[in-house]
Amino acid sequence: MRRHPETRCARCCSPAERSRQPKPEADAAYRDTLPRVLYCLGRFDEALEEQRRVLAKAPSDKKQVREGTLRSLEADIATWRDELGELRRGEIEERLQALEREIAALEQDPDVRRWLDEK
Repeated sequence: MRRHPETRCARCCSPAERSRQPKPEADAAYRDTLPRVLYCLGRFDEALEEQRRVLAKAPSDKKQVREGTLRSLEADIATWRDELGELRRGEIEERLQALEREIAALEQDPDVRRWLDEK
């Protein structure tokens, strides 16, 4: 059974958040995972902050890879934001509400009702 992505992300969040504490380099994967988990949970600002922290702590031979990871995360988050940096969720919710109102109005139309009943 596949779990909802947020459930999987939430399960990962605790060990990833524990990675904020100083650990051996073997746990570097956790530090790099936390920003992606936060992104999956919709906590975009925290994700960016954490990815920047990972970049700042990265050894010089890993900086280029971590910079690429930060750019990728920024690009993913940008798809969820408008030109002012606001989340697009409000825009999508407004459009859904407008569609629901249109559907309700159409269902009241006698011709549409008759057509729906025939289907």
